[in-house]
Amino acid sequence: MYRTIFVKQIFNAREPGPRAEFAVLRREEALPFAPCPGHEFLWEDGPPQKVRAATWNIGDACFSCMVEDTFVDPFSIDAPEFEELVEEAKKSGWTLVRVFGG
Repeated sequence: MYRTIFVKQIFNAREPGPRAEFAVLRREEALPFAPCPGHEFLWEDGPPQKVRAATWNIGDACFSCMVEDTFVDPFSIDAPEFEELVEEAKKSGWTLVRVFGG
């Protein structure tokens, strides 16, 4: 089994930028295979998450996987707001590391 730490970012903007507020979240899993970019993971609660980068951390003996970022659509009336997206992620097993900016 491969100890794997997944990391995701949720942005309070349409794209990353120096003034964008964003949340970093993580979750740890044990995988029966080595993850690589392009793999998609589906947890019980939430949409599939596609790995965009995978790194083997020799010191911690684990993989770190960055999944695709999530962005808020400020022009949509029905789109979830930043705080809602962060809460939904936490309810589906992600742990909030920190909110940056804002």
